[in-house]
Amino acid sequence: MKINQIKDSDTMLIAIIGDLIDSKQLDNRQQIQEQLQSALDSINIQFKDDIVSQLTLTLGDEFQGLLKV
Repeated sequence: MKINQIKDSDTMLIAIIGDLIDSKQLDNRQQIQEQLQSALDSINIQFKDDIVSQLTLTLGDEFQGLLKV
């Protein structure tokens, strides 16, 4: 997980935490997790200047990240 240093102590941050509900019941769970990872990778690249801690899969289909507001 890449974490960027914050130089301004007044910078407001927002934590993003997400979960695909009931994903264990999906027949194509692995494929969906791969698509989620790809989406998170794209977001991390597109918004790299606003991301303090990259959006990262934490447990299967749960993800989290930290953004500057």
